[in-house]
Amino acid sequence: MTKAHRARLLIDLAGMALALGTLFALQNFWLGMIAAAAIFFVTHALAEWAFTRLASPDEIKSDLKDRNDSGP
Repeated sequence: MTKAHRARLLIDLAGMALALGTLFALQNFWLGMIAAAAIFFVTHALAEWAFTRLASPDEIKSDLKDRNDSGP
């Protein structure tokens, strides 16, 4: 696992943990859901940005090929 993949994974995991903690910390369910979704989307975008900045062009191409070949 390369540095870029590790950064993307760790940022995504931290975002999920932060979103889950926010969901449980807020007393209002719907406000918690909205905040958790916003945190998840922002941290996922940050993880993808970090991956593209840290990965080499070959790693990016390989990642896109893997995502395309795996299907839904």
